[in-house]
Amino acid sequence: MGASTMVRVYLNLHRTKAAGRKVYSVQGRTEKGWRVESYTPQLALRFARFVVSEAGRARARAEGRRNVHAFVEGLPLHVGAARWLVPSEDWWEVRYSPWSECPGFSRVPSGSLQPGPNLFAARYAILDWQGLHATGLIEA
Repeated sequence: MGASTMVRVYLNLHRTKAAGRKVYSVQGRTEKGWRVESYTPQLALRFARFVVSEAGRARARAEGRRNVHAFVEGLPLHVGAARWLVPSEDWWEVRYSPWSECPGFSRVPSGSLQPGPNLFAARYAILDWQGLHATGLIEA
């Protein structure tokens, strides 16, 4: 996984439960499609894009159980570099839930339980033990 290679990341619920902390699966593109290359407790992405498979979301809602259908795609970046590049007050918490009426990733406004508008992309995203945070948000 090189710094100029696009990756796709998702929260791995099975490894998270076993480890007792958040663990993310990192996929790389191969000639056979996306394949898991590594697992990590933290990762930063540049030029992040928020992707939700509508078919996967519908299946999760119909079956009443989660499946892998939501990802953050982008170029890997050292977490320390991303935090150094952008002041802390410019980062937003970003969430996704297949059970929410909001069909995609959304920004969580400070002090609110209601999600903001659907998001398409972000300049930087950090996935770590605190969840997903992003800056330079672009609405869908």
